[in-house]
Amino acid sequence: MTTSSKTLLKNFPTSEEMTAIIYDLKGKDARTVTIMGASYLEYGLEQLLRTHFRDLNKDDSKNIFDGGNAVLATFSAKIRIAYAMSLIEGAVYRDLLLIKDIRNVFAHSLHNIDFTHKLIETDCQKLTSLIELYKVMDFSCPFTSAPDIFLETVHHISLVLFCRDLQTTLSKAFDSIGNEIVSGINIR
Repeated sequence: MTTSSKTLLKNFPTSEEMTAIIYDLKGKDARTVTIMGASYLEYGLEQLLRTHFRDLNKDDSKNIFDGGNAVLATFSAKIRIAYAMSLIEGAVYRDLLLIKDIRNVFAHSLHNIDFTHKLIETDCQKLTSLIELYKVMDFSCPFTSAPDIFLETVHHISLVLFCRDLQTTLSKAFDSIGNEIVSGINIR
């Protein structure tokens, strides 16, 4: 039997609502920040993967993304396949795996933890994709606290995923237009 509330898992907010949710996380507790931030990234990864897959019918989509036996039902599987398909780079890949682990600690730990816990601080300091971006721009990263590093890394990776998805969508659109033009040309 499926619960009614479970439909919320696949009834996604609009992109505007998602952006507002991410920016609203700043004032939330650590558990909310980690779980919602990771969920947002998992959604972004799924959208990116769907952009690179052929059009799937409802059953194929369900068998790939939904349920316990689905190949890409977990955040970990989505991260690993996106990396294997060269959709994300090494630093983003490592950060996503770390964010997944941090999320799992907050979701499943029976301890009362937050970003001030030494082990959580240590893991947040290992998030490097945003720091690497600042280095490329020859700036020092202004984020030093664990919650800021975590949340700003979530923001950064969400933008990376969105831009990569947009790039693919536009590329497909231009390819389609190009194919229509070429097929419309009669060569004698």
